[in-house]
Amino acid sequence: DDAKERPDLTTVGTEVAGALQRPYGTIEYSLWPLVFSGFIRVRCSDHLVAQLNAQCDELLAMQNAPSHALFLQGEMKEGEQLTIRSPLPEFEEILLSCAAKLGEALIGEDDEGTNYVLDTVWTVHQMEGDYNPVHFHNNARSPFGFSSFLHLQLPPQVGQRQPAG
Repeated sequence: DDAKERPDLTTVGTEVAGALQRPYGTIEYSLWPLVFSGFIRVRCSDHLVAQLNAQCDELLAMQNAPSHALFLQGEMKEGEQLTIRSPLPEFEEILLSCAAKLGEALIGEDDEGTNYVLDTVWTVHQMEGDYNPVHFHNNARSPFGFSSFLHLQLPPQVGQRQPAG
């Protein structure tokens, strides 16, 4: 019940919760402030995750899948980084809604009339021995940008708790 329709994001605050009203249904989010930026987190539906997994599996199986390796920050020995030319409409709508909510929280009323567009979407198929370091992305269309990531499949070891002691 602490969710705000228009939360303010400041460098002195902590987590702010809210809800995005979307054509595909309401999705809750959390915002965390940073200096001149912030994080927004949402949980995608299981149905959307299944659709995204199917799209990524289909892309990976393609003989001539469009490579995104030119922009790779890490090292892929077994995996691949592939461009998604046609993102799923629901996923695109979530990304744009999150970008708009983050922009609104950071800029406030000055955000009116800002146009949010998707620049590039890609998938990283990271396998054992591959790595992708912490990094940032530039945006070809603007000095400002919004990056996101979504874990679709994780190895069983992730999430296993180590015994205390």
